[in-house]
Amino acid sequence: MKKSPLQLRLASLVTAATSLLIPQASFSELPKVGVVSHVKVLSNKVPDVSSVEAWKYSYIKPGMNDEQKALAVWESVFTYQHQDSPPAEYLHAGDLVLDPIKGMNVYGYSFCSVASAHVQALARHVGLQARGWTIHRHVVPEIFYDGGWRLLDASLITWFPEADGKPASVEEIVAGVKEWSVKHPEIAGDEKKLRTYMRSGGWKNGPEILSRCSYFDENGWLPAATHGWYATMDEYSGKTLFPYESGYSKGYQVNVQLRAGERITRNWSHKGLHVNMDTGDAPGAMKEKVGEGGLRYSPKYGDLAPGRVGNGTHEYDVPLARGAFRGGALLVENLASARREATGASVTCAESSLARRARDSDAEQLCISRRRTRDECCNR
Repeated sequence: MKKSPLQLRLASLVTAATSLLIPQASFSELPKVGVVSHVKVLSNKVPDVSSVEAWKYSYIKPGMNDEQKALAVWESVFTYQHQDSPPAEYLHAGDLVLDPIKGMNVYGYSFCSVASAHVQALARHVGLQARGWTIHRHVVPEIFYDGGWRLLDASLITWFPEADGKPASVEEIVAGVKEWSVKHPEIAGDEKKLRTYMRSGGWKNGPEILSRCSYFDENGWLPAATHGWYATMDEYSGKTLFPYESGYSKGYQVNVQLRAGERITRNWSHKGLHVNMDTGDAPGAMKEKVGEGGLRYSPKYGDLAPGRVGNGTHEYDVPLARGAFRGGALLVENLASARREATGASVTCAESSLARRARDSDAEQLCISRRRTRDECCNR
């Protein structure tokens, strides 16, 4: 029987622990220990999305058809990514965070073009065709299955069923909105009138292609209540419509490796710190509470934290006396780690500056005695 990644990890841990109990002749005879990495603490309350393969194991189950895979991709993206002012790292294409696994594990918020890119990345990873569109003031993805393209909007958390219950395509939605708007010129394109019209179930009398949507509430608001039916009417008005590949990257993995003396503390709460401190463009989620406001929807999808952003600390108590810091340093020069009782110092200069000058002077005299110029010696 094929073992799951979790079973394999547990088996490896048991093997490693058992090997420590085997008598050895001496410590010096033990093989050198490799770097321990990808250590994880898993919970049965939270899916493992620490890598793209872990994400796949958590969300894509054996026997799933293409529709089920597509909906799992869509739900996983909006579960871990709240619609907000996006984090900017300037490490990927442009400034945005375009790796879906990094977005899920490090930030937890972004906006439409990033959500679209993440849906496309994960859909293609499991063998589905995907593409993106720029519509009016919005960017959305589509996934192809059951003979057609299907809009699955992970940033605003919605899709719009056709009569057969399957998600419609972007082009079908645009056609339906345009047709209805032509018949209702008195409110089409007027945000204030559209907001009034959508209340108390009025949105259900709008374009048929939008009328079956289960993600609008009675007053026409989408799950986060940052956008509603009135905005959908504008986005799919056809004013802007062209294919758009948002671009994405893959490869990020959660792999916390600490040197001796190093410590990371993660907190559920924050101190007002965020990645865009230099621009002051703070995400609205800094002030949001899970289950309220723009995060009113998130508990339904497993959000257990009190908020979307948490700060922590990264500390390094450098183990100077033992010299263990050398293994985690790029360069160590002229340092001795042996403790000197006279001074109580944990680390000292291996060679005094006077001794170094004398050694350099001796080397220079030797060089001159071999008939080289002083400049040649200095450049040796």
